[in-house]
Amino acid sequence: MKAATILKRIIVAILTALFVSFTAYALLYFSPGDPAELLLMEMTGGSGLQMSVVKEYAEILGTNKGLLPMYKNWFVKMIHMDLGTSYRTGRPVWYEFKIRFATSLSLAVMTSVISLVIGVSMGMLSAKYKNKFFDKLTRMICAINMSIPSFWLAIVFMWVFVIKLRLAPMSGDMGFRSLILPSCVMGLTGSSGLIRIVRIGILENLSAEYVVTLRAKGLSESARFRKHILRNISLSIVTMVTQNVVSLIGGSIIIENIFGLPGVGNYLIRSIQVKDFPVILGFIFIMSLTVVILNLISELVSYALDPRIRMEVYEK
Repeated sequence: MKAATILKRIIVAILTALFVSFTAYALLYFSPGDPAELLLMEMTGGSGLQMSVVKEYAEILGTNKGLLPMYKNWFVKMIHMDLGTSYRTGRPVWYEFKIRFATSLSLAVMTSVISLVIGVSMGMLSAKYKNKFFDKLTRMICAINMSIPSFWLAIVFMWVFVIKLRLAPMSGDMGFRSLILPSCVMGLTGSSGLIRIVRIGILENLSAEYVVTLRAKGLSESARFRKHILRNISLSIVTMVTQNVVSLIGGSIIIENIFGLPGVGNYLIRSIQVKDFPVILGFIFIMSLTVVILNLISELVSYALDPRIRMEVYEK
């Protein structure tokens, strides 16, 4: 892929992230509740709160300004790689994200590995035993799994493995053990689509003419699958994994909150409750930029794997 095309995609990614952040900020700005009042209520418990104190605190925070001036101040700081200071903690937003990033990253990596292992292995087995009991059972479980919300599955897992079997901690940061259940919940949720993609891709390639020719030439089944079929379906796997990672960004916010993990998603929930604008804007900007960049990486990988895509780009 040409450097100019990549640069163009990066510029589009930045503009998209800014547009998304402004839209979210405008919706948050016009939503009910004043950040100064919400923060004071959290600190004092809401007892004896006077409006004069709220107005004074709003002036200190700068939340008494209009929509555009507040966003302009944030935008100017963002250009200098400064996401501002959290209203809630009084610490830089970058610092708040940094101390929680390790937990969220560990959860994302474990979830992606679980989803990929289950999705590819079960998809391969389902295709191998097409229309047999294992295949039918796998497809039924996938259909049920895709219709179940991740938060409901998380509650079921907590009831079974924490309350009944006592095999995992209830909540909080207890190292690797506290990440097992959340990553399994999200990994199972994301694996269903991958199982179906792998199964369909393998079955379509098995009936293709080039596979019939390879079989006629005497190439073993493992060699046909490893050197040809797996490479042809890798493009679909990359696309599906990218979609799972994008979904993971939104799903981790809920899962971290349910399991009490000290990650970025859990911190965001608490920030939304008091309308902590710098934290919310910083998170939305970074995540929207991440999503667009992930899609760009997916296109680059597809470009490297599929010669047909390279030919289309070259012809343009």
